[in-house]
Amino acid sequence: MRFFAWFAVALPVLLAAMGTASAFMIYPDRDNPDALIVLIEQTYGDLVEFRMLPKPYDTVVQTAQGPDTFSFRWKYAREPQHGMAFLTVDEDGLGVVEFQFWGEGLKDGDTLAAAAVLVDKDAKPLHAFYAKADFVGMSFPDGRDRHQVRLFAEHEPDWWSRVDGIAFFYMKYFAQQRPDEAGVWESMERAVLFFTKGAASPSERG
Repeated sequence: MRFFAWFAVALPVLLAAMGTASAFMIYPDRDNPDALIVLIEQTYGDLVEFRMLPKPYDTVVQTAQGPDTFSFRWKYAREPQHGMAFLTVDEDGLGVVEFQFWGEGLKDGDTLAAAAVLVDKDAKPLHAFYAKADFVGMSFPDGRDRHQVRLFAEHEPDWWSRVDGIAFFYMKYFAQQRPDEAGVWESMERAVLFFTKGAASPSERG
């Protein structure tokens, strides 16, 4: 398994967009300089406007994002665990969001989780995606050291033209404090609803 690394010099993107503070950074992958990584620095509601990204990633309708080309990544604070997500949308309106979770130091019963919310230019939520990875015994449920969750959203092409940005959230639930299955989802959804000021949207989870 290859871990990602960062160049010491990055392209900082610090902005206050749509009334929501954002602080993400864009790095080239040291192991693959042709690939770009958007480092999500805020654990809660870090908003990335697509127009701030380089082409061809400056629009939501594209199929170029992927782990070897362009992805959003984050590190769980004070922990040696990481998360990644990327989004593709084809010309027919089929959107795919893939999350990946990995890292050392996980214990039986720990859960890594993340959410991504598509928003319009006024920060209104349009579609939310929730993903989690439960660590069981010495590995994730599939017996691997990396867990993948792929979620789908299908909309008319005109619907996608309303999407202006994507906001990320990530959280870790330790075994000692982890709620039950329903509680994990509820906790994630409450965080997103607080960010969206109570406005709900269609959602997928896995």
